[in-house]
Amino acid sequence: MVLEDENVASVGRPWSNLATHVLELISSQLSPSDRPHFALTCKHWNSAVGPTYPADICPLLLNCPRWGSNVIRYYSPYFNKNFELDCPFDLSGATLCSSSNRWVMLGWENKIMLADPITGISHEVPLEEVILFSQYGFFWDPTTSKFQIFGISNGGYEDVDIGIFDGESWFWSTYESGLPFFLSSHSNPVLCRGNFYCLGSGGELGVYNLEEDTWTVLMTKPNKFSYEECYLLESEGELFSVLIGKYGLPLHVLRLDECEMMWEKVEKLEGRNLFLGSLTSVSSNSTTLESMENKVFFPRFHGDVEVIRAEVKYSSGRAFFVPKMNGENKRKDESNICWYSLADDKFHLKYFVSKKYVNSIWIDPIVASD
Repeated sequence: MVLEDENVASVGRPWSNLATHVLELISSQLSPSDRPHFALTCKHWNSAVGPTYPADICPLLLNCPRWGSNVIRYYSPYFNKNFELDCPFDLSGATLCSSSNRWVMLGWENKIMLADPITGISHEVPLEEVILFSQYGFFWDPTTSKFQIFGISNGGYEDVDIGIFDGESWFWSTYESGLPFFLSSHSNPVLCRGNFYCLGSGGELGVYNLEEDTWTVLMTKPNKFSYEECYLLESEGELFSVLIGKYGLPLHVLRLDECEMMWEKVEKLEGRNLFLGSLTSVSSNSTTLESMENKVFFPRFHGDVEVIRAEVKYSSGRAFFVPKMNGENKRKDESNICWYSLADDKFHLKYFVSKKYVNSIWIDPIVASD
């Protein structure tokens, strides 16, 4: 009997029966891409593996629930969750002005800062002797890590003040077009094939040619459409405008016909989805996400979104939101983001009764750093 007991003791507990807290500790040290393989070992191991959420599936809504708290959230329309991260810099008194890729442009009364909330890298932009523009377009090139800022304000009935920051210094001047132009308050300037485009409140299109240093107003008014809000965005080298009526309806998606320089209505987004409602609007290719295809998303919600305390980790060339161990997650009632389907020609939930995220801006999906 003694010999049998010793043999049993030498065998020990089977791997499949390891304590749950031990498995959780092991899985927390694995890379996000290795966790699914770990979970396939057996049912017990699978139950101990926490979820991971790819951050590169679709655009994200960066939102700041409490200014001054140094906490930011990334809402994923695909997972319908808010991932809350610690912010590496002070956000007190800041305004979200623009975004490009995963970078954001933050504005204070006396300074502008370009920042990557994931890495904590930031660049302060000098404002000495420069007027404060009413709208900014911020453009960051991930291939060169260079950035450019385009600022514009109405100087008069037919005048605009335009400034360009090339990463080192500002250049600005006043331009006259001979035509009235008043900036839309809903949409930042966009960069398309080397030109900066600005949407007027009446649907006009202002174009600044950097190479020729010229400002032109194109009378491309969509007169046959009535609307209260208008947004401008670039997608795969094309310009789109989205017009929204009072209380969200009607909604029209227009593409610029550059041959005729007129807006034409679009019935299908051809594998795209659009993300509007903040100063920066973005688009993405949705051919791999049929559930999101041919839809327009807004930073408006019905109910409260679940909040998960997380951090961003990289694995196998991808970025993931990984929940923190012992993080204080905030489960809310079932919530849904407000979106419009071009296929059905309607909102899936009422636009005008939804709650808008005020301190928010759309950013591109988070991809792994080089």
